[in-house]
Amino acid sequence: MYHIHPSLTSQYRARRGKNNLVDAEDVARVLLANPQLPPYRLCQQRTRLQELSRTPDKLAEQRKANQMMLEALPDTTTDALRTAVRAVLTSLEAALKEVEQAMAALVAQVAPALLT
Repeated sequence: MYHIHPSLTSQYRARRGKNNLVDAEDVARVLLANPQLPPYRLCQQRTRLQELSRTPDKLAEQRKANQMMLEALPDTTTDALRTAVRAVLTSLEAALKEVEQAMAALVAQVAPALLT
């Protein structure tokens, strides 16, 4: 497997349309013209960062939904239920901070210049 930058295939694409078959042919032409291209190596940190980058939005959505649920509870709701919902909110906020810290630590390893 190779990582083919789009600029390498654009010279072939200019004269034809773009679809999966055309893309495959263009990649084959690039590989034939550039046998020195190094194989693509999947970086574990990159994969982990991709996974982590999806998580904050999901946690934030869940936190917002729980906050709205708490605010919508009728006045007759028991204190135990309100306390339970607040505990879930606190847990989601802690998880969100933990994910953000993990992302920052991973970025510091992979590309520390991004943090400055």
